[in-house]
Amino acid sequence: MYLTNSITSFSEKSKKSLRFFALSNMSLSWIIIPSLIIASSVLAIGLLFSAKLTFMILAFILVFLAIFIEPFVGVLLYIISLYVRPMELMDITYIPLMKILALSILASWFLYILVRRKREFVNAPQNILIIAFLGVIILSKRMYIQGMFNELTGDFARIVVIYFLMINLITNEKRLEITIWILLISTLWLSIHGILLSMGIAIGPVELSKYDRITSSGIFSDPNDLAQAIVVAIPLVFNFFFNKRSILIKIFLVVIGAIMLYAFLLTGSRGGFIGLSVVTFLLLRKKVGTIIGSAVCIAALVGLLLVAPSNTVERVKTTSPYEDTGASRLALWYEAWQMFLSNPILGVGKDNSIEYSASYHVPHNSFIHVAAELGIPGIILWIGIFYFSFMTLIKARKLHKDETKSSQVYSLSDSLMVSMIGFTSTALFLSRQYSYLPYILMALSVGVYGILSKTEKLKLTISSKEILHILILTFVFFVWWFGVLKVFL
Repeated sequence: MYLTNSITSFSEKSKKSLRFFALSNMSLSWIIIPSLIIASSVLAIGLLFSAKLTFMILAFILVFLAIFIEPFVGVLLYIISLYVRPMELMDITYIPLMKILALSILASWFLYILVRRKREFVNAPQNILIIAFLGVIILSKRMYIQGMFNELTGDFARIVVIYFLMINLITNEKRLEITIWILLISTLWLSIHGILLSMGIAIGPVELSKYDRITSSGIFSDPNDLAQAIVVAIPLVFNFFFNKRSILIKIFLVVIGAIMLYAFLLTGSRGGFIGLSVVTFLLLRKKVGTIIGSAVCIAALVGLLLVAPSNTVERVKTTSPYEDTGASRLALWYEAWQMFLSNPILGVGKDNSIEYSASYHVPHNSFIHVAAELGIPGIILWIGIFYFSFMTLIKARKLHKDETKSSQVYSLSDSLMVSMIGFTSTALFLSRQYSYLPYILMALSVGVYGILSKTEKLKLTISSKEILHILILTFVFFVWWFGVLKVFL
């Protein structure tokens, strides 16, 4: 009887699967077949003009076919393109690759939902906050219609789209791990790119910064941005090293870490060095305790300075609020404070703080920058996004302690939290509130949330208690800002 029921059940499931497969193929054929016809025609025309052009067209076709078959592949390609900047390397920057990729991933995701009839969306508190944050950015243009439209369709809006694609496509532990590996390999490329530049080998349109500090391309064309990317990556390297059993993988990770640290030293970033100090302490504290961790952290940082270039050592030695750079940063923070007081509700408007600065510089602090440009609503929302991202990872770590069986998602959430702390530490000295890196980290934290919430192990909501916590943190931020200016100015 049991065998008969099992056979009947299997037969019914098979019929449903076949019907679904047929429906999927019928739906996809309306897109794939015309696309292949168009692609073949374009390739034939391309061969008449240039073999290079034909190769590029073929590469684009294969990439977009892969994206439409599996949208998650598109997310990985977007991260790689964001770091590697293939259009700059091939000197074809007139092709808006990032916009094309974003639209392709979005279209393929919608197609994926329609064909498979799956409408499961990750419902995390960060989602509504990040949409509201975009709304505040648009409103900060004060009814300047063209400016509002530009923000609605601009770079930050694309970041929001990629954020939502990531959180809904990183659906399991394996995808989370693959995404982090891609992030590490991409950061390794940035490091190698910068090291080669220090040797006089420039790949693409890159050049050394002031004091021979290395840079990379695209959004990492500033030494401080490159240092920040490395600081964020180090905890992830550390995590994989202690959680992978393969000796070859461990050796590979040691090589990756060494290359990243060497590139980090060549950036000469003082804010980056502070962030690395924080990250190193947290990683060592977890392994060997606070006292031993502190001693090893100090020894490791001193050791790094002993092998660092002389210009980096000099820059680190002059990390003081009373030195030229420190004093100028404090002056910028004071200017931002005046901007905030003059426009506390909507701020001076996104990207407008530079216009209000006497030295024509941004505030060089992401939190202060948000407060100055987007006012009280903007800073509350931005702190709120960070708050829920951290709470997700903290609760995941608590679940890890309660679990009898270890899971990779828990250890990854632990290292992601250290990465976010590393970003936050460096963001106190950089204006990077509208860049990709923080939102990639936030998306990965929501990825953790989505994976764990499937089994109802982790649930977060925007409750009155959470709102009160965010308001208290915002108040603490203003007290810190005002206190720093009072003490040092």
